[in-house]
Amino acid sequence: MPCLLAAPQFLADTKYANPDDLVHSPFQAAHNTKEPAFAWAMRQPRIMDDFNLWMSELHDGRKSWLDVFDFAEHASNPSADTLLFVDIGGGIGQQCALLKKVHPKLLGRVVLQDQPFVIPQAIPVEGVEKQSYDIWTEQPLKGAKVYYLRNILHDYPDEKSITIIQNTLSAMSSESVLVIDEIIIPNTGAHSRSTEIDMTMMVSFASTERTEKQWISLLNNAGLKVLSKNVYNDATGQSAIIAVPE
Repeated sequence: MPCLLAAPQFLADTKYANPDDLVHSPFQAAHNTKEPAFAWAMRQPRIMDDFNLWMSELHDGRKSWLDVFDFAEHASNPSADTLLFVDIGGGIGQQCALLKKVHPKLLGRVVLQDQPFVIPQAIPVEGVEKQSYDIWTEQPLKGAKVYYLRNILHDYPDEKSITIIQNTLSAMSSESVLVIDEIIIPNTGAHSRSTEIDMTMMVSFASTERTEKQWISLLNNAGLKVLSKNVYNDATGQSAIIAVPE
């Protein structure tokens, strides 16, 4: 991984300060670019195709957020027109497909959102709507029961993450919840897999995996309060964080 190889010299040059700038990290040094990592990758379709395929298989067959979040209870008594679930930046739609598999009789609209070049690759699932959406703009779908962000915020430092969250918050109603499906790093004894991903986030995106305290602080600063934090993969700390408007 070129950015890992570039990290020692980059960190020495920056006096070992934690990277927090999307366009000034080991990634830019490794690839001789001034673009953020995702902007650079988007110009290389094969890389993005491989990335989306990898993301679709990463947790396949393992426990999921639906094992620790009672979706049916939260979305009680929906009608066919109820905006039920919005998967923001959901790739090719594996979580929408999983929701439909776990709750096949649940009424309501299920919407997959991602970049225009990703949406055509989405898994064909009956009852799943597809919408092109840019996470840096205000969420157009208002008042959904559940908004869902999976492995999105760990790609960005706090300032950028707050922008993404607040774009979602602008669409939430008093009955909406935001489910954030991410790793929570324990203060001690972290699993090697989660620390490996933490290092990857640092050298690629000038970002980080977050501790429980960091997640609560981030969400509070964005205008949300945390209702619960439910770990569903004890080894990595992958968790469903449930938050609502303050």
